Amino acid sequence: MQLSLTPMSALANEAEYTAMLALAKKYLDDPLLLNQLADRVYEIFLEDMRCQQERVRNYGKERWL
Repeated sequence: MQLSLTPMSALANEAEYTAMLALAKKYLDDPLLLNQLADRVYEIFLEDMRCQQERVRNYGKERWL
């Protein structure tokens, strides 16, 4: 399987690009690692949603000192 995650120009150098491809392949080849990654991404997503909801609820409160 060939991976092309990010254009090499967006990364610092070819070594970084190669390391990123190797890491992506490692996660794609190991179902347990991929599951752990997906769980962590989901946790971060939920935390971000909580922060956004809190921001919306607090918008406009205590703006006038």
